[in-house]
Amino acid sequence: MNRFEKDSVSGLSPNVFAFAMTLLVLDIPVPLLPRAAPESALVHALSALWPSFLTYVVSFSMLAGYWVAHRSLLRFIVSVDRAFLWVNLCFLMFIAFLPFTTHLASVYPDRPVAIMSYGGTALATLLSLYAQWHYATGRAHLVPPTLEADLIRYGKWRPLLPVAVCVVSIAAAPVAPRLGLFLLVAMPAVTMWTNRSDFAAAQHAGK
Repeated sequence: MNRFEKDSVSGLSPNVFAFAMTLLVLDIPVPLLPRAAPESALVHALSALWPSFLTYVVSFSMLAGYWVAHRSLLRFIVSVDRAFLWVNLCFLMFIAFLPFTTHLASVYPDRPVAIMSYGGTALATLLSLYAQWHYATGRAHLVPPTLEADLIRYGKWRPLLPVAVCVVSIAAAPVAPRLGLFLLVAMPAVTMWTNRSDFAAAQHAGK
């Protein structure tokens, strides 16, 4: 099986993350008001943009969490193969797609389809990240043979809580779209909690 240096992954991925993070803020529209409009009109127009500001903060925090988790994963991979490259590209595809569903949810915060698309993209991103660790530590053997079983198990259960938040958000969206949206607000806190210690710290904790 062909093997490649992991630089082929670590070189591309940060660029996609940087591009997606930049697109998030570019999707927030600047209110266009007449020059003679009072200050209160501008304040009102800005306050009406709360879904855009909320989804921007949530999505940027999501991307930050995905980036930290992806960097942690790559620390333990010694080489990659063709299949891993495709799984990583799938992961990056969802990263690049997140700005679109972020904008969709900010424009239509009361529409179930918009919130389900937003939560679905976050869920697909998490699952593709999980798939990378599962594949790398499975029969592909892309990690050192000395990597401890506790560490491998930690990497596999680590995404389960964020996945649960996404699933509940998607399930709630058809009945209460705004509830589904606000459930996703918990994603940054959940991601920070799961990222509070890196894999090496988890290894020592499991001993």
